[in-house]
Amino acid sequence: MDKVVDHLLVFKGNGDVEDFPGNYSDYRSYEDSKPVFKKEPKKDKIWKGSSKNKLSYNEEKELKNIETKIKSLVYKKKELEKEFVNDSLSQDKILLMSKELEKVINEINTREERWFELSSKLEE
Repeated sequence: MDKVVDHLLVFKGNGDVEDFPGNYSDYRSYEDSKPVFKKEPKKDKIWKGSSKNKLSYNEEKELKNIETKIKSLVYKKKELEKEFVNDSLSQDKILLMSKELEKVINEINTREERWFELSSKLEE
């Protein structure tokens, strides 16, 4: 076969076809020179059907609402920060705006903490 063949199509299985330029002896020496990797046996996946890994309907709803609320709070924070650039602000106005900005930042932090709690519960 080595005298006749100068090109091989090697069918590996599962629809894999390898195009090998050379004869059968070349292919065998090529295959023998490849490092052999031992595949670890597949561990059977255990279905975790417990409800503690899942979010309840209300928690899923809360998670979606938190994401949209965080986006709107971040937008509000950016808008408040832009207003501080104005030179004509009085001290009273600056004080009121800074208190409002502090409330927004605290609200963002609170919502983000809850979001982390729910998302970590979802990933368990």
